[in-house]
Amino acid sequence: MKLVALFTSLLLLIVSGVAQARVLRSETVSGWDVTAETTDDGSFIGCFAGADYKSGYTLQFAVLKSGNWAFVISGRDIRLPDKKATTIGLRVGAGRPWTLEGKSTGRGIFAIISGANEKLFEELRIGYLLKVYFLDREVPFNLDGTSNMLNYISSCAGYYTGLEQGGALYADTASPATPAAGGGAPTSGLSEQQARSAVVPYIRAATDCIAEQMANDPRFDSFAIEGRVMSLMLDAAKICQPKLNAMVSAHDRYYYPGKGREFLSGAYAEDLPRALNERLKARIERAVARGPAGTSYGNAPTAAPASPEPPQQQVPAPRVGTSFGSGFFVRYDGTGLTNAHVVEGCRSAVIEGYGEARIMARDKTNDLALLQPIGGLRTGAAQFSRRAVKLGEFVYALGFPLSTFVANGLNFTGGSVSSLSGIDGDSRQLQMSAPIQPGNSGGPVVNTSAQLVGITVSHLNEFATLEKSGSLPQNMNYAIRSDIAASFLRANGIEPLEAEPTTKLAPEEIAAAGREFTFQVKCKVE
Repeated sequence: MKLVALFTSLLLLIVSGVAQARVLRSETVSGWDVTAETTDDGSFIGCFAGADYKSGYTLQFAVLKSGNWAFVISGRDIRLPDKKATTIGLRVGAGRPWTLEGKSTGRGIFAIISGANEKLFEELRIGYLLKVYFLDREVPFNLDGTSNMLNYISSCAGYYTGLEQGGALYADTASPATPAAGGGAPTSGLSEQQARSAVVPYIRAATDCIAEQMANDPRFDSFAIEGRVMSLMLDAAKICQPKLNAMVSAHDRYYYPGKGREFLSGAYAEDLPRALNERLKARIERAVARGPAGTSYGNAPTAAPASPEPPQQQVPAPRVGTSFGSGFFVRYDGTGLTNAHVVEGCRSAVIEGYGEARIMARDKTNDLALLQPIGGLRTGAAQFSRRAVKLGEFVYALGFPLSTFVANGLNFTGGSVSSLSGIDGDSRQLQMSAPIQPGNSGGPVVNTSAQLVGITVSHLNEFATLEKSGSLPQNMNYAIRSDIAASFLRANGIEPLEAEPTTKLAPEEIAAAGREFTFQVKCKVE
């Protein structure tokens, strides 16, 4: 039985004074177990979301009928007297610390998050790592899927609270006239196709408005260079609120009451970064390529073939400001590996969410660098495959491309090994079709057993290649072979963790395994 289920009754006891509840709705949203619940007498309590972690702890969030937010951390090793006052500290990534006054639920600690802490939820929506401090402990939690979940339970609570205030029966929510998981048939008399055709113009108008406001923001170019364009989305959405309201109203009108909020917090919120990326891609690429004084930020060294000479990798220009890249842990004490060019010119680096790290060794010839967190950590670690990668083998690349531009979360793409050598026949590298972007540099490339076979390093510059050769390359991306990285580690006194390929894993299992050891690197260069 999941810990989420074990501790839901404790949370209900604190927030409503009841230990039992009736579930109105139960589903999974981006990996979180979500329920809407009432008391036995039918009074709405709130919408709850919980997720279990391998650490043995559970996180829960709730939006209550009162409009308050609640936060709970639970675990079997928490032993406290019931309702004992306890302080909880929260920190998202390298952001500001938050302190909440909590109470014990026995095996959990509960806190109400007031309106004064609204910005905490903005950080949770765009963050990918949360650290919770309690009882002299520090516990990290991955936040993948949290943005969708928080939007969803907020909309869920508003919907059921509105039903209760309007005198509607909760039993009616099972009918097609009200929201259901995954949608429901239109009750406006229109067919599904007619309803969709009616709302599409409103969706496009809202998205176009947000994209236009972001593009007109004077911070756009600098944020694009730093990979933080999506940080402009919230301000733009506030300006475009009338368009968003019109979109919500259209869904309510052409589908059924409540559909608009469901769509806004669900499918629309989930797809919005992709849609904005599509609209702003050319503008972002121009800003990143131009950069301050021609600087390249968070980009892997690119290659531009010049005819008739063979293609050569570009040498990164000296940098100033902040650069971003990716990396992965190779030991359980937090020792990590990345590309040397990611930390070029940096005296030290920051492993996002874990803190400052020393650069212990660099190998510019093979483009590798060794990082060691200051103070030490307890982390996951990548396993190196003992079997050499094969031509045509399917692999996956993990990393943090364009920083917060892509929702500030771990990016996971797949493709085939298309060559066992790199640019100009470089035997230290392999070529793959797995898509990568600026910021993927230094991230792990793994096989279908989630074992390391390479380290992302570069890709052919599509625009330069098109200009010089008249041909547009597709998915010509390169990785340093894992045996080169293993030799680098051994030269620095570190024995890599190695294993034979095991049972083929599902893509979602590989992504989950990669989350345990992949990190983002941030480097400030003066």
